[in-house]
Amino acid sequence: MAHASDRRIGIRIDLEVFFTQYIRDRPYRVLTSNLSETGIYYHRVSPDPQARLIPAGTAIGLEIGLPGTGEVIWARGEVCRETWGRSVCGSAIRFADMPRVHARMVRDFCHQTRVARLDQLLERVRRPRPPVKFPQIIKPEPVRATGNYRVPPPPTRRPV
Repeated sequence: MAHASDRRIGIRIDLEVFFTQYIRDRPYRVLTSNLSETGIYYHRVSPDPQARLIPAGTAIGLEIGLPGTGEVIWARGEVCRETWGRSVCGSAIRFADMPRVHARMVRDFCHQTRVARLDQLLERVRRPRPPVKFPQIIKPEPVRATGNYRVPPPPTRRPV
């Protein structure tokens, strides 16, 4: 179970981009799931059941290219927790150390992405919806009471 101190403080943004993690100076390609100013969550393929888990607190290196910026961020992180499936592991990493300029880039990237997504959402809310067209309902003609009670003919069906 994760402790409250293991949870990220920053608001996470969805982000799917490949990057490189380094464990004991060995590179591994991984795929991000989300990013915040304080950490990252990613998935990696690990077919070997013995090599799946990285112990909590393990220091790892991260080399992340931020989309649309042309910048590569370098950081040291610590494993907070891991989950695994058949051959895919998910890792929650807390940023432990990174150059200030890179920390600022991550913060600005997260902020700008949140603002852009909120703007898109507001635009969708503000956009007028097209009127809804309901199918035309054919009402049968009322039966007149003339003394002869007759059953009205079935409604005619329109070809579809």
